[in-house]
Amino acid sequence: MPKEKEDFSESIIAYLRNIASSVGVIGAASYIAGYLISNFYIGKFGGSAFNLVQSRYFATGGLFLILTSLSLIGPVVTFAIIDRTEKREKRGEAIKNIILVFLGFLLSAITIWYAGNILTSVNSASNFVLNVQTRRTGVWLGLLVTSIALLTPILLYFIAKWVIQKLMSKKTQILPAWLSLVFGSLAIFLFIISLWLFSEFVYPYIPPAFGGNAPTNVQIILSDYLSTTESLPIQHTEGISETVTLIDQTPTSILIQMPGTGKVIEIPYSEVKGIIR
Repeated sequence: MPKEKEDFSESIIAYLRNIASSVGVIGAASYIAGYLISNFYIGKFGGSAFNLVQSRYFATGGLFLILTSLSLIGPVVTFAIIDRTEKREKRGEAIKNIILVFLGFLLSAITIWYAGNILTSVNSASNFVLNVQTRRTGVWLGLLVTSIALLTPILLYFIAKWVIQKLMSKKTQILPAWLSLVFGSLAIFLFIISLWLFSEFVYPYIPPAFGGNAPTNVQIILSDYLSTTESLPIQHTEGISETVTLIDQTPTSILIQMPGTGKVIEIPYSEVKGIIR
C-alpha cells in the first residue's frame, strides 16, 4: 500500500511538472510574440518599445496565439485526418477528403467572423479613430492573411509528404531528414511574417482591453513645464491640448499623432498630468 501511494504521488508530481513547463513555454511564447508585435507596430511611427517589462506583451501575444490557434485548428486537424487515412485507397475517399477540407476551412472562416465581431464590440463607446465596421473588416482581413501565412508551411509539408510517399516504395515510410528541416525553417520565417501581418492588420483595430492598440482621440493634460514651453508644437488651452490621436501608451511615455500635419510626438509620462478620453 505505501508503495502504491508513493507511485501515485510521483505521478501527480510529474503531472504538475508537465503542466508547469507547458505554462512556462506558452507564457514565454506569448511574451516574445507580444513584444515583437508591439515593436513592429510602433516602429512604423519611428518609435520602439525598449521597455521589456510590460504586462501587455503577455496580453498581446496571448491574443495572437489564441486567435491563430482557433483559426488554424480546423484545417490542421483536417490535414492530419487525411494524412492518417491516406493509406486506405477506397472509392469515394477523394470526395470524403474534399468534404473534410471544406469543413476545416469553414470552421476557420466562422472563427474569424466571430472574432471580428466580438473583439470590435468591446468598448464601443470609446472615442476610437476608426468606426466599428472599419475595425471589424480590418480584423477579418488581418486574421485571414495571418492564418494563410501560418498555414502555408503546414499545407506545403503535408503535400510534399504525400508526393514523396507516392514516389517512394510503399514499404518505406521514413521521410527524408531534410523535409522537416526545410519546412521547419520556412515555418519560423513565416511565423515572423505572421507577427508583422498581425501588427499591421489586426493589432491596430482591437481595443487595448483585449490586448490590441486601436488609436483613440484624446486630449492631454500637460505638465506646468510643457504648458509654458513656447516652442511646443501642440496647441493647448490652459494646459489642455487640442484633440490628438493616442497611438501608444507605456509606463514611461505616450506616443501621439498631431491632427492635420500627421507628425508623431513622444512625450515622457512624467510630463503628462492626465489623459481625457
